[in-house]
Amino acid sequence: RLQTLVYEKGLASTVYQARQYITHGHIQVGAKKIDAPSYIVKKDEENLIRFAPNSPISAVKESS
Repeated sequence: RLQTLVYEKGLASTVYQARQYITHGHIQVGAKKIDAPSYIVKKDEENLIRFAPNSPISAVKESS
């Protein structure tokens, strides 16, 4: 599930925070923004999970 992978990759501090990031549109898989925490990530997509370029959270995470 996307929610778990966002947490495991360190993009979020908790699985609950990962869920918030996803539902608020801050996470994308490849070029697609995904807003469903239950999205099943394919094995070849795991390395493509990242913050959306226009997400203000990505700027905060990169500066810390």
